[in-house]
Amino acid sequence: MEVKILGISGSMRKDSGTEHAVQEALKAAQEIDADITTEFISLNSKKINTCIHCDRCFKKGTLCALKDDFQEVQKSFLEADGFILGSPVYNMNVTPVLSAFMSRVRPTYLVHPGHFTRKVGGAIAVGGGRNGGQEMTILNIHNFYQTYEILCCGGSLAEPAGAMLWSRDGSREGAKNDAPGNMGAVRIGKRVAQTAAFLKFGWECFEKEGKNIYITQKWFDY
Repeated sequence: MEVKILGISGSMRKDSGTEHAVQEALKAAQEIDADITTEFISLNSKKINTCIHCDRCFKKGTLCALKDDFQEVQKSFLEADGFILGSPVYNMNVTPVLSAFMSRVRPTYLVHPGHFTRKVGGAIAVGGGRNGGQEMTILNIHNFYQTYEILCCGGSLAEPAGAMLWSRDGSREGAKNDAPGNMGAVRIGKRVAQTAAFLKFGWECFEKEGKNIYITQKWFDY
């Protein structure tokens, strides 16, 4: 059973510390004893506009009507079983481009209700300081996951929320030199892959047995 893990770097820099951290997590994901495939996407060259709240998705029951590079990333996002989203710290938050991507996922539940219920996500944040807002940045990624019913996955007791790297403002080389942070990325990668494999296997077993699986739909109908 193939399990696909998608890693997305929200850094605007090429060859950044965030790219390094997400790629390390993806490499680690392939080390678990399961049929794991990975895909890496960097948003640094993507043109992704933020949601303009036009509500065309609600009115027509379609995915986002704005046309840009979002559709390319969305395709991979819909296909994946697990996610590892990474961002450098911007004012204790994710980058504008990652925030824009997350805002555009909104219409998926109209077209694919319950699609993300069986998915899992991990978070990585890279800051210029050891305590430079990484946990707040990870929290924003977790808020995104929880909005779309994606299970949040930590790495270990050392990084219960997600991997936090300290780049010392040294971009990729700075992040590579943070040994504890890199170990956190490795553990996040393995935990996301492991949990995604369990979820996919479990869901398929239940479905083969004809079990009634709870999936939330149309939460706006009261």
